[in-house]
Amino acid sequence: MDKVSYVTEDHRSHLITLSRDNYISLSDLDSGRPMKKVFLSNKFKFRQLSWNTAGESFYVKANNQSLLSNISVPVATFIVFEVFPLRLHSHIALTKQVFKKSISDASIFQGLLILMHSGNLVRLFSYDRLVEEFTNVAVSLDNFSADGIPITVELKDLPPVLFEVKCNEHNLWLGGVPLHYLYQPNHQDVYKVCQLKTNQVVEKGSIPVSLDAYETDNLFFLSDDSNRLVHVTVHYAQILKINIMDDGASRIDELFSVFPHEAEENATENNWSNEMEGVRTWVMSSFGRIIKRRVSQDVVGAVSSRIFSLQYDNDLNLMVATSLVAEQHKTGTIDAFVCFHDDDTGRKLKTVELEEDWDDTYDHTITLDLDTLIHTYKDYSGYCCVLYRLDRSIPEDNTEKRPKR
Repeated sequence: MDKVSYVTEDHRSHLITLSRDNYISLSDLDSGRPMKKVFLSNKFKFRQLSWNTAGESFYVKANNQSLLSNISVPVATFIVFEVFPLRLHSHIALTKQVFKKSISDASIFQGLLILMHSGNLVRLFSYDRLVEEFTNVAVSLDNFSADGIPITVELKDLPPVLFEVKCNEHNLWLGGVPLHYLYQPNHQDVYKVCQLKTNQVVEKGSIPVSLDAYETDNLFFLSDDSNRLVHVTVHYAQILKINIMDDGASRIDELFSVFPHEAEENATENNWSNEMEGVRTWVMSSFGRIIKRRVSQDVVGAVSSRIFSLQYDNDLNLMVATSLVAEQHKTGTIDAFVCFHDDDTGRKLKTVELEEDWDDTYDHTITLDLDTLIHTYKDYSGYCCVLYRLDRSIPEDNTEKRPKR
């Protein structure tokens, strides 16, 4: 199992999973009973499941990196589904023949097709417009062949480009009203926040990147309409807001900060800078590009506590921060805590300790959707997924009890 996403259909909770044998499966969240299974393709290997629009549309993606020398062979293939109920939206294959030889990768987000090109160039296209204009066959989930879902959208010429920018590692984010974008320019240790209409950096829109961190910084827009951004470092998460002035210009102001579990009272940026010095190492390509962060067992646990991730739940109006705390008397032992914070003030409301051990050398993902907490991680043998259901009946002062697993 590669990725897990959670949706609700007709007031009935279920999981949507993507398996290695190219099936999308729906399972009842309470009982695990299979509800529906859809075969994707015997031609492409789909290995990624992500939201297009949260709670409304998702996609599965197949990369074909070994075949990039042939311009007619797809670089990436997407099948997009709608939920409420599950319906096929489109199936598209992206080739170098249409999108030029420099294309290296692609993704879909909020109805936008985002293409990554060599030279750190990112181009945006309207995916909804492509589907509307170039769909050549209508297929439902009930009437396709045993070979899987056929291609439904075929492109012969390059469609109009909405927007393009060069940015470090192809990292580009869109959000805010009016629309803004943020990116890290090539070879610069700073994030830039710009208005899309003017392409100008907003006031206080140059945000330095922390260079002494165990993990690289992350800056992103919240998924609501509050015009807020989150700057996540290992030592704090800073909540920022884009304010629109009377003349239409934008300015970024700080609202509050969230600190790691057990570090709120004495955590300062200077303390963290000293603690983090010399911790991280990098694996570089022959061209000097960072391709992987290497975590040595000698440094795992060197940081007493740090923020791993922070996300926002639209339905609960909560900030959800995952903190990692190293046990002082057990080398390499790390405990993971999921902390719930008030959306308006950042005040901590509840802390939940994860039951399973946390190995810092594995890839981890923490996701919250309503009362379901999902911990997905990849170890040396494959993927593992642990589900928690949050329970209000757990007493606040009982630290021995943990959430139902």
